[in-house]
Amino acid sequence: MRDVAYHLISSYPPDALEAEEKELIKEYLAELNSRLENPLSFEEAWFQYRMHALWVLAAFVISAGAGNLFSPNVVKEIVPRICRALTRIDSFGALEKVINH
Repeated sequence: MRDVAYHLISSYPPDALEAEEKELIKEYLAELNSRLENPLSFEEAWFQYRMHALWVLAAFVISAGAGNLFSPNVVKEIVPRICRALTRIDSFGALEKVINH
């Protein structure tokens, strides 16, 4: 789910993502599960997506700070988009669940 989170959160139009996010995950999951011996439930996929959204922020910030990989305009557009997604899907709530498990 890490690559799905990275792609959707960093490149899909934010308003469209908010409206279509769970459906996109379900479509991806159906395709993925058709190839897996042990299918992944939507609940587990959604939880992983929420957790990997934190990685999206870390990966983007690290890459942005590594020189000239991104222009300042791209950083100004994408970082708020990622932060908006983290809040919307409650990534920190998912992290708290892992920490307190």
